[in-house]
Amino acid sequence: MKNAAFKLISMGSLEELSAHNRKERAANPQGENELYPKWQGSQYMHCMFSVQNNSLDNNRYPGVAWTQAEEILSSLQTS
Repeated sequence: MKNAAFKLISMGSLEELSAHNRKERAANPQGENELYPKWQGSQYMHCMFSVQNNSLDNNRYPGVAWTQAEEILSSLQTS
């Protein structure tokens, strides 16, 4: 993946993902009895983006410096 370009791509809203998940589950009712149904991954993503987390207490870690995502991605492009 050397010199790969990275960019953000909108995949739709959380509401659209929820609608997609409902549609996929309805279209594949046998998935309710499967260990890993096809729609499980997108349902997991919906749950991950829907969670309500408490604020982080970053003041407990004064020696930690945050790295911007752009810096990490640009380092991957030049490696």
